Amino acid sequence: MMRAAAFALLLLLAACASAQQYSSFDRIPRAPNARAVAAAPLWENPTFTAMPTARDFADAYPRDALATGVSARIELGCIVQDGGALACRAYNDGERRYDFERAALLVCTRFRVATTDESGASTVGRRVNRVIIFIRG
Repeated sequence: MMRAAAFALLLLLAACASAQQYSSFDRIPRAPNARAVAAAPLWENPTFTAMPTARDFADAYPRDALATGVSARIELGCIVQDGGALACRAYNDGERRYDFERAALLVCTRFRVATTDESGASTVGRRVNRVIIFIRG
């Protein structure tokens, strides 16, 4: 009984620490489905109006992965939203137990792109591909 209560307390503390770790980030937009990402017209050279900082990457890096020296490369297909935010779908999280996918999606909340391209056409609904790399430094 005591062991079960201690385990439940550890799980609660871990959840609180995780929520606190990510509290400085915007809400992750709902991920588009794979079909929607594939069908969206590709914007090959997007104009970024905001980018994540090194601090953002550090804040998003999964703590367990950082402690054990694990790195990851996450590929994302994103669709431009109103206001230039990106709604992204992660394609490969080789280290699932560390949740690099969530970390990459958090970092992507810091990206903003122009809502019109060089010709003045809307970029909303276009696809932007990103690769997010976490390397323990």
